[in-house]
Amino acid sequence: MKKFLSFRIEVLMMGAMVPFVVSCAIPNHAQRDYLMHLRSKGNTVDVTNSNFDSAWDRARTFVHTYSPYPIKLNDDSSIETSKPCAFCKGYGYSITANQRSDSTRSIHVFYRPPLWRSINFFDDSYYNVFILAEYIRTGRIDHPELISK
Repeated sequence: MKKFLSFRIEVLMMGAMVPFVVSCAIPNHAQRDYLMHLRSKGNTVDVTNSNFDSAWDRARTFVHTYSPYPIKLNDDSSIETSKPCAFCKGYGYSITANQRSDSTRSIHVFYRPPLWRSINFFDDSYYNVFILAEYIRTGRIDHPELISK
């Protein structure tokens, strides 16, 4: 289970001290090891043509279930959600499939953050890419509590 660290800070804005509460999720050791393991596998999944349809269905199901944005493109080579607006909360997905050889396809998973959010290693939604890639590979989500919504 994620633990949350919260603290209060005051920021000088326009000559006045304004209080803010900052909160972030902190994974435990097992969760952190799991995320690092998934990250080491990467965001690209190679599947045989005979397993492609079930892998592609898993990708579609994950995006439909966990993305705050609707799927706007959904065909045999792309799954894409709407782009987040510049200052919106949440993120989208872009997944592409390319024929790699006569018997293999590569599925590439990306996430689409809003403009205000930079990709960093402490951004929960950044790890959704690797959780999704593992779900495409295996059909399992070992730590569903880590999926950022």
